[in-house]
Amino acid sequence: MYQPLSRRGNKPSSEDVIANAHPNRAHDPSIANRVVFTVLMGLNLWYYLHNLGSQCESTTSSSTSLQYHLLRWCGIIYILRVFVSMNIFLFQRAMLMKAAILVNIFFLLVFTSYSKLSVISTDTPESPLRQASHYLGLFFYVIGSVLNTFSEGHRWVWKMDAAHTGKIFTLGLWSHSRHVNYLGDILVFFGWALLTHSQFEINLWAPLFVLHGFLTKYIPENEAYLQSRYGEQFRQYCQSTKWLLLPFVY
Repeated sequence: MYQPLSRRGNKPSSEDVIANAHPNRAHDPSIANRVVFTVLMGLNLWYYLHNLGSQCESTTSSSTSLQYHLLRWCGIIYILRVFVSMNIFLFQRAMLMKAAILVNIFFLLVFTSYSKLSVISTDTPESPLRQASHYLGLFFYVIGSVLNTFSEGHRWVWKMDAAHTGKIFTLGLWSHSRHVNYLGDILVFFGWALLTHSQFEINLWAPLFVLHGFLTKYIPENEAYLQSRYGEQFRQYCQSTKWLLLPFVY
């Protein structure tokens, strides 16, 4: 729930410092950094697909399994989504080289874990229980992808209208959660981890790591920035949309 920032005379609070220094809010396309980011993403995807393919070389049945194709397309679709978000929806926001490299290091760790620690079925057809786990993982992955991409796209279209300059976007999915795009990312990594099947417990590190980062860093920083930029608009938004992440939970 929204809490006002403290004010002590003319001295800015720590939240103000964070908000005013937020690197991603400056209007600077950072073309060179985005090129590096995109190239590294492509290399990470190639590495991920190569690892999955290597697991299938020992048997002919695993390359036709439902799990293999779901894991493969999860990687491809995720990278395409990130490419669209960073180079279209969020193009005007600055991207630091440090951020481009650190994010791709995280991608590398996820792709290594989700490919090396996936146990791809060699049974054709797969057991009903195993197929059920695949469909459950796919469900979370798709829901998360829709929440993230649709919310970012809806906001981007709305912001393209000059009449909305200086106004905060509070419509659609954003009227239910102030950080619905982050909720989508968490569900994506959770569903993706579920598709690794017997290594699910180990691969849970990724969605838990993402959740921790959002709760301890990105959500507080964004809340501080939005308050600093939009003032009374943001206070009204917090009153109408009380949930930071998951409606009726947090």
